[in-house]
Amino acid sequence: MRRVAVAVAVVIVLLGALAGGTGSSMLLAAQTPRPSLTLTPNSGPPGTSFTVSGGCSSGGGTVVTQLRRDGVDVAEGSGAGLVASDGSFSVPQRIPPVRTSGGTAGEGEFYQPGAQYAVTARCPDGFELAAQPFDVIAPRTLALTG
Repeated sequence: MRRVAVAVAVVIVLLGALAGGTGSSMLLAAQTPRPSLTLTPNSGPPGTSFTVSGGCSSGGGTVVTQLRRDGVDVAEGSGAGLVASDGSFSVPQRIPPVRTSGGTAGEGEFYQPGAQYAVTARCPDGFELAAQPFDVIAPRTLALTG
């Protein structure tokens, strides 16, 4: 197995040299973990709590999460959590409940079913992870029959 890893590293170095880069930078790029972002769940009615989890390229510090709608930060939609030594994080987040007044970012129609939020996370090094969508759906209703 070690021979395979060495052979792959040699190929990466050679390909990097042929492409005009340095082999060591190509090898470093191949080994550096890519930051990621996951929402669990990724849809729900207004008031839904969910978890924003992912990984930053290094550990330590604070990750900041943010809800956005049409490119505007939602006032009630930020969160923060600590980044573990391995770069992982898990931050609780919540889609705010429906409001009856307003219409500016953080109010009114932004919480209505059918709206989609972009959820982002900024790592301690300033890198912003790719936004993931959260879809607001209509609350389930129970039909009572009598």
